[in-house]
Amino acid sequence: MDYRAFEEKLGHHFHNKKYLVTALTHSSYANEAKGKEESNERLEFLGDSVLGFVVADYLFKNYTEFPEGDLTKTALLWYVKRHAVDLQNRLILEITCG
Repeated sequence: MDYRAFEEKLGHHFHNKKYLVTALTHSSYANEAKGKEESNERLEFLGDSVLGFVVADYLFKNYTEFPEGDLTKTALLWYVKRHAVDLQNRLILEITCG
């Protein structure tokens, strides 16, 4: 499959196309492919972990007056908002794409 147009719109060239294919493969499709395709769930886990680190680092450096409990609550609010947006995007895709 040719991903050049997608890469051009994204503004990034993937050296390893397997990562791109995996990132775009939903678990339902991977299950139907019966092991021929890997789903994006492991990459999603890694991405969530990296984002968690970035959020923690940002909060730690920019909210020096916050005790640990307030940092944790603020990070939790960010995670809840992020997952709400993710859910909204999935619902929009489901409605528009069937």
